[in-house]
Amino acid sequence: MADAKRWSVTYTKHVRQKRKVYQDGFLEFQSSHRKVMLYDDSDKLLVTRFVKKDDVIKCGEELAFEGYLVDIAEPCGGDIKPDHLCFISRALFLDKCGFIFEEWQVLYTYNITQKAKKFHDGFLKLVFHGSEGRQVMLYDANRMHLNSRFLKKDEIVSAGKSLAFDGHLVEIVESDAD
Repeated sequence: MADAKRWSVTYTKHVRQKRKVYQDGFLEFQSSHRKVMLYDDSDKLLVTRFVKKDDVIKCGEELAFEGYLVDIAEPCGGDIKPDHLCFISRALFLDKCGFIFEEWQVLYTYNITQKAKKFHDGFLKLVFHGSEGRQVMLYDANRMHLNSRFLKKDEIVSAGKSLAFDGHLVEIVESDAD
């Protein structure tokens, strides 16, 4: 299994539902067999499939299995530590996958249409994908991924601004660099 690579992932069985519930797991890729295997967080094999030509297996990508949708996070093993971040400037960081990102403390709510809103603490990660654009990812206070989307060209992320996601309204409080 020397040709195998492994990533931390979140996956869901709710492929067709609007509101998805994600669980932690692992994705293993065996390049010699061109095969990917999805495991739950206790290393139980859930599903296996062969890699197609257009499949991209790297951090930040999404991969579809029969019955599962998988978001690929950081690689596991080797000399890469899951909590390793490379500091670039006062507010920008480089993650394990080579993406530049900025992080913000936020308040978010599920009550988008109600006048009285209950807000929760969370984090917003703004990731720069080069030519693909800028993506914002919403996390709860325990760093569990809640939602993500790409920003429009004219959207600005800064303290005091609001962002709307499908199912969430986010108030940006301050940059973690502050």
